[in-house]
Amino acid sequence: MREELEQRFLDGRQATLPEDEILLAQQWMLVDRSVFEVESARSGHLDLRDLATGDAVEVSNVGSAPTSTPGSILLGRPLPVGETHRAFSGFVSVRPDLVREVLSLLDASDPDELVAFLGSMHRPPAICNTDGHDMALTDITWRVPDDIDVSVALVQAGFTGGAGTWDLVRDTANQRNSVIASLRIDEDRLVGHVNSTERAEELLELIALHLPGAVHLGSELTELDEIDFTDLPDRSEQDALLEDPEVRAAVEAHVARYEDEWLDTPIPALGGWTPREAADDPMAREDLVRLLAPFPEPAGDAPGMSPERLRVALGL
Repeated sequence: MREELEQRFLDGRQATLPEDEILLAQQWMLVDRSVFEVESARSGHLDLRDLATGDAVEVSNVGSAPTSTPGSILLGRPLPVGETHRAFSGFVSVRPDLVREVLSLLDASDPDELVAFLGSMHRPPAICNTDGHDMALTDITWRVPDDIDVSVALVQAGFTGGAGTWDLVRDTANQRNSVIASLRIDEDRLVGHVNSTERAEELLELIALHLPGAVHLGSELTELDEIDFTDLPDRSEQDALLEDPEVRAAVEAHVARYEDEWLDTPIPALGGWTPREAADDPMAREDLVRLLAPFPEPAGDAPGMSPERLRVALGL
């Protein structure tokens, strides 16, 4: 079907296209699509590795773009011209975790399925919490009678904290020690914050069970598109905080703990394998290398997740 449509396109332009362009198009029709990893890039050229065959492919006449950096994954049909290849029809960027699925679709030779899949890659991402629930930022408010000892009830409900703020922490499907719900005591008000409908229901049940005298005043949902993600704390304020040795030590300890947990956390981009498991598997190891490739190192001495430390820990 694909070849028939392409030939009909050429047949309709026989009288307007130069012979050499018709010949190039006919040659390009014989080339199969594949998935390529960018191994190196220089002015006007890309050195690619065909992930289906392992062949090295040099492509000329390409411009610079974020998708042409080493480690990027591209779908395309580079046309062989002499000893090099030309980006005759361009490339489509592919997420590393989708490589195997795209290769499987190419093996099936179903253009409709491939087009549908490529279209799905441009849908807005679904934002979920660590349990896989759709994000729904919700604030819940109760009025608490003066004769109720809120602190004792919250401890019995499994919350930790004090001084007016309490957290419910537990392991979730994709992260250890996740904060499931936060509570703030404000005079005779108890204000809870959760990030999904499921967690809101759980919090309501917990408060009803352990604080039966609390009166639910209402719940307020904040839509994600109402949040200004550019309204971040001033960098100078963050730097000033990190000058405090205790604050810096706490941040570094948190980062170290998070890196250690990440090594044993199932990662969707690795097909549900943990990084340690992927490092021991020849095929998954390549996916792991590509996953870590775009991670930036923390600037200067700023604390942060370090891909280099992770590579050392994984033997990469």
